[in-house]
Amino acid sequence: MKKFIIKTLGLYIIFLVLGLSYGEGLADPENKIGLVDLNTLFRQYFKTQKAQTEFDLKVKNFQEEFDKYNAEVVQLELELKTQEFMLTPEKKKEKERIILQKRQSLEKFHQEGMARLQQENKRMVNEILKEIRETIARYAQEKGYDFILNRRIVFEPRPQETSEWDIVLYSAEKFDLTNIILDILNSAEKKK
Repeated sequence: MKKFIIKTLGLYIIFLVLGLSYGEGLADPENKIGLVDLNTLFRQYFKTQKAQTEFDLKVKNFQEEFDKYNAEVVQLELELKTQEFMLTPEKKKEKERIILQKRQSLEKFHQEGMARLQQENKRMVNEILKEIRETIARYAQEKGYDFILNRRIVFEPRPQETSEWDIVLYSAEKFDLTNIILDILNSAEKKK
């Protein structure tokens, strides 16, 4: 996502430089320009909401499986603690070895499961963003737009910390195509 943000910001800077240095570029009165709020499109697109529900179910199933496996390991640890004084040193070492193996296996299961979930989430986001971009491009071509720009970028300097920066500080309402594009994206769901 950070790469997407950096690329998007880079494109805006290029457009700005072209517009300022040539005196035309984006400022050319012949250009037809529109704006969208990609973040709003993504959040309010029915496929995003459906995919999020499916993803949440996968996370819940993974968490339940992890909790079950973890409970087995905790039970073995509890058994060892309660039987510790009754076990021979060899039996105690054997139980400790089994618990250690299960703990390591549990950690591996957790890491691999989280990696799979992150990959699945990334794939889902990319597919939806691709569909949104394709819809925007089709609309732009059909309606003769030269540029459709994203109104703002979302920046995540650290996990769990998000900032939104407006790229366009002002535009007349007529340039905002967000609701039109959102209607096109969600029209398939409304037809059902």
